[in-house]
Amino acid sequence: MNQDFEIVNGRLIKYHGEGGDVIIPDGVTSIGKEAFLCCSKLKSVNIPDSVTSIGERAFDWHKELESVGIPESVTSIGDFAFCGCNNLKEITLPEHLTGIGERAFYYCTNLKEIRLPEQVQNIGKLAFWHTGLIQISVPEQNQYYTCCDKILYDKNKKIILKCLSDQNRIRLPESIVTIGDGAFSHCKHLLEISIPEGVTSIGDMAFECCTVLKRIRIPEHVTYIGNYAFEDCWGLKEITIPESVENIGNDIFYDCKNLLAVTILNVKFQIGNYNKYYDFYDEFESEGYYDITRRVIPELLVNGEFEPEYMPETMKYSCIFQILRNGVYSRKFLEMTEQHLVEIMEYLMTDYEEQDKSELVQRLQSLITKENIDDLIRYAIDHQKHEIQLMLTDYKNQKNWYQNIDQKLKL
Repeated sequence: MNQDFEIVNGRLIKYHGEGGDVIIPDGVTSIGKEAFLCCSKLKSVNIPDSVTSIGERAFDWHKELESVGIPESVTSIGDFAFCGCNNLKEITLPEHLTGIGERAFYYCTNLKEIRLPEQVQNIGKLAFWHTGLIQISVPEQNQYYTCCDKILYDKNKKIILKCLSDQNRIRLPESIVTIGDGAFSHCKHLLEISIPEGVTSIGDMAFECCTVLKRIRIPEHVTYIGNYAFEDCWGLKEITIPESVENIGNDIFYDCKNLLAVTILNVKFQIGNYNKYYDFYDEFESEGYYDITRRVIPELLVNGEFEPEYMPETMKYSCIFQILRNGVYSRKFLEMTEQHLVEIMEYLMTDYEEQDKSELVQRLQSLITKENIDDLIRYAIDHQKHEIQLMLTDYKNQKNWYQNIDQKLKL
């Protein structure tokens, strides 16, 4: 037998040849995991009709691979099987194929068209993620999947698997319950999408790299938003996460560089492996957002509870400051801010530039009262912030908040 092939009990364990145009010997019944690992010069592969399965990562990242002949005998293609084969321009899936693994064709950037066989009943997560696909076809006889207007759904149109549409506005069927992982990834023409009210889950990377997406409303029945769900959505400026959301993945707004406001209506959600809302800020900071409050205004404090014992000191008053600076906040937020006004001023005295401090004092004027202004002035004196001291004193003079003229003369 050809020494280029290591075969055990009909299973091709490893290919040891130099690549080029490869013909797998007859009698092989399965192609094992990473069977062609480290073969960098693979151009084409002809698989015999004795093979019934192609294993995990069998041909992954063979960037020079141009063609693969898959026989009708093959019923399953494993996870990552052709991942990274970005020179693969076409592939014919056999009619008896029933399963396509997770990320099986991930990063096949030159693969433009694919036809799903009638018997396919299981497509793994992100099977066609980051491909060059512009067309997916599914026979009407397939009992598990359907394709309509360049969008691949499960047969009942409850799950969206992949959208290839180049439309700038998309309206989805009301039957949709789940937006699958990577469903709208790289829909670079998408400006606006209407998500049905029945949707409960938005998957990982669901809207990743929708770079011109400007408006998206998350329905009030959504309970889960996956990892990197809105990564690189540069057109987004504001978004509201409804109270129904209980779990949020990691870095959902990663590199949303124009995002100005995130309103989160439920502080009792879980983020990734964390279960305290303050980790939301940490997620951004860990990915290079040196001060999340200057890029995104997380309004957890607007509608939720203020729990200073759980929130890092470095973020707590900074967030309040940015919300005040934005000028959009609720009465409840103002009441919470008033309760912690002295602490806010103390933080302000040590961590902000004079111009910012002056701006905040102006914002806080409606919260400064006859009862607390002396405490604020004392803080300013203790920290030797004379400009703030003078502003507060002038404000006290304007309000004439003195018990008698002698007290006024002392200042």
